[in-house]
Amino acid sequence: MVNRTLKGFSIITLSCLILTFYMGSVTQGQSKAFIKEIMERRLDGAKKIMAGLAINNWPQVEEGTEILLESTRPLGWKGAYRQKLEARDGSLRSAVKTLESFVEIRNGDGARLIYIQVIMSCMDCHNLRRE
Repeated sequence: MVNRTLKGFSIITLSCLILTFYMGSVTQGQSKAFIKEIMERRLDGAKKIMAGLAINNWPQVEEGTEILLESTRPLGWKGAYRQKLEARDGSLRSAVKTLESFVEIRNGDGARLIYIQVIMSCMDCHNLRRE
């Protein structure tokens, strides 16, 4: 069961990494270096959370959650998709805050469920490229 869960989380995380490289056309007006830095930071946080949840390493989950919270502060998006990006960042930040509340009380099942919502928020934003 744990191996299956880890495999699913790994696939989701890898998908996020791949989609990060396609965000350039959506985020017109932002430098590619800026976008890359933000997305790498978010991916780092997501990886730490996933790894920590898989083995109930709460300090690691807390660290990943802090990284995601920090990286989802308002960024001042520019370009044609500004409003959509800000809304999706808000949705991601809300999901991460909910995750944080589950992490604080060490609720593994709740944290894992909300982690999936966090990843779905990431995917929703990356899907802007298709709109």
